[in-house]
Amino acid sequence: MKKQNSTPKLLPEKVIRPRVSPEEVGRYYLKSELGRIFPGQKEIRENLDRRIDKLDSFEFWRLLQALSFAYRLNYIFLFVGNSGYSWSEETWRISRLTLTGINPDINAITFSPEISRSPIKFRDFLKKYFADHPQDDPQKLNEFRPSQRPIDYPRIILREDEANILLLDGSNRLIELMFRQEEEVVAFIGRKNGKKEKFRIGDSTFLLLRNLYEKGDSQERRAVLKVVKMLLGISLDGRRAVENYWVRHPRDEKLKAVGRSLLKAHTSKST
Repeated sequence: MKKQNSTPKLLPEKVIRPRVSPEEVGRYYLKSELGRIFPGQKEIRENLDRRIDKLDSFEFWRLLQALSFAYRLNYIFLFVGNSGYSWSEETWRISRLTLTGINPDINAITFSPEISRSPIKFRDFLKKYFADHPQDDPQKLNEFRPSQRPIDYPRIILREDEANILLLDGSNRLIELMFRQEEEVVAFIGRKNGKKEKFRIGDSTFLLLRNLYEKGDSQERRAVLKVVKMLLGISLDGRRAVENYWVRHPRDEKLKAVGRSLLKAHTSKST
């Protein structure tokens, strides 16, 4: 039997809390992301933080999907909503972290042999770059230019993957901390826990698939149903989404019947 608790392969400088709920990690991400939309507006940010804390679980996962998938197009929603990961809060030396993809232009720098995904080497590259370009920005790296603004959400989000501690979110804050001579960072970190991985897919995915099904010909409809069945098998939230958006919401009885058939097939496969 697989172990049900995550065991670190790489040890941090300090374990602050060995168990943190996925929702706490996700809510922190929402606060930090919305804080970027309203920089320097403390009252608005504090109001948003309070509102995020009051979101019920259903609203929280909806908003996390929207900000992570639709707005930022990152993997936070997939990892935070993955039953195969457990989370903790820890302190890590920045030099031990590994950068991940940011965008193609920046990746060309960070994934180069010279930088090799090292936060320290990337910081040193940026120091020279900004010294050489105090007024212009030919490589479009201004988002990393040092500022004197407070870092409102200093924790970052990491995950352990074999021999690496990978950055999931917080690259700008991490670079800013390094420019301020910080050598360590507090982070939420996710590790595989040995459980079967099931993901949150998000209601909008199943609603989109229903719309595609309604517009498709017979061959396309079969293809859509194949995808829905696959997602039902790997998701934590698929059954509820199909019940809502393929059975309860539609007025078309034929579509409702298709939804019920999907649920029945999923139940049979699960038992």
